[in-house]
Amino acid sequence: MAALQTVGRVVRDMRCDGGHDPLGGSGAAGLLLRAPDARRQPLALLRRGGSLWGDLWGVPGGPHHSDETPAKAALRDAANQAAVNPGRVRVRGTQVHRPGEAWSFTSVIADATEPLPVRPQPAQLAWVPEDDVAGFDLHPAFAAAWPELRVTEIGLVVDAANVVGSRPDGWWKDRAGAAERLQRVVAAAGPGVFPRPQGGFGWVANPVLVLEGAAVTASDVPGVEAVRAPGAGDDTIVDIVSVPGDWLVVTADRALRGRLPPHACAISPSAFLSWVSA
Repeated sequence: MAALQTVGRVVRDMRCDGGHDPLGGSGAAGLLLRAPDARRQPLALLRRGGSLWGDLWGVPGGPHHSDETPAKAALRDAANQAAVNPGRVRVRGTQVHRPGEAWSFTSVIADATEPLPVRPQPAQLAWVPEDDVAGFDLHPAFAAAWPELRVTEIGLVVDAANVVGSRPDGWWKDRAGAAERLQRVVAAAGPGVFPRPQGGFGWVANPVLVLEGAAVTASDVPGVEAVRAPGAGDDTIVDIVSVPGDWLVVTADRALRGRLPPHACAISPSAFLSWVSA
C-alpha cells in the first residue's frame, strides 16, 4: 500500500501551467504487454526510467486524462515511450489498484503475437521471461502488484463441433473445411493472455481442438493441436481434462459441462471467439 501511495504522490506531483493538474484526479495507467518467445512462453515488456518509476523497472505508462480510458492512455504512452505499434496490440483486460480515493493506477493487460520492436532510448526497455520479472529491480509499487498481474499457463480445450455450430455460416456443407478454418483462426490468435472466468489472467500456449465425425479429416494447422476423437468428442474432452491442471473448456453443451472435473472451467463459444478475434 505504501508503495502505491508513493506512485500516487508522483502522479499528483505532475503539474503544468503553474500547478494545474492535467489528470483531473484520473490517476495513471501502464501497459503490461506480453508476447511469446520461441518456446511459446510469455515475455513481458519492462521499462526502466521515466517519471513514474525513476531508476527502477516498471512498464510503459503515465498519467491518463479524465477524457480518455486507461487503455487508450496506456497504448498512447507505450507508443510514445517505447515505439510500440498500438495496431499490433490486443488488450485483454485491466487490473485497477486503488490505494486511495482520489486516484488509481490501472494495469492494462495486453499481448502481441510476437515481441514487438521497441525504441530503447531515452529509457531502457527489455522483453523479460515471465519467471524472471520478480528478479529485476522493480519499483516497489510494481513489485507489490506483480503477484496478481503475473500469468501461469492454462490448458485450453475447444469443443470444435460446438464452436463451429454456434455460427450459421454454412458449416454443415463442409464440416472438415469448417474445422480447418477454425484451426486457422485459433492459430492466428497465437499464444496469449486469457482472462480467467474466476478472475485474473492465464497464459494459453498450446490450444487443443477436439474434432469428431466428418471433421476428423480436416488438415492439420501449425500452432494448434488437433485431437481426433475416435468416438464422441465429449468423451475425448473429458479424458483430456481429467489430468490434474488448470483447464478451460470451450463449449455451450450443458451435458459436457456437467461432466467436467472441478479443476476444469467451461467458457462459452462467444467468449472464446471474442478472444481469438481481438
